[in-house]
Amino acid sequence: MAQFKCADRNGNDYIDKSELIYLRQCGITEGLACGPVPDKSTERPLKTDFDLGLRFLQITDADGDDRISKLEFRAHCHKAGSSE
Repeated sequence: MAQFKCADRNGNDYIDKSELIYLRQCGITEGLACGPVPDKSTERPLKTDFDLGLRFLQITDADGDDRISKLEFRAHCHKAGSSE
């Protein structure tokens, strides 16, 4: 769950819309796959990272509350075939 903790910057146990820009920095890729948190990230336009986050939110948010819970994140990673 290192990626989840990385993206949950306010520590409320959800990845909120304001935190979607951190998903790429935390290792979520264009294929919306889960994996390890990278050692460092490259600079990218925030709009690109936010768009990736919105796509991930649409795929992962099972209960429609516009945020990603630990359970939703784990379910997505499991479905994607990752052990994250």
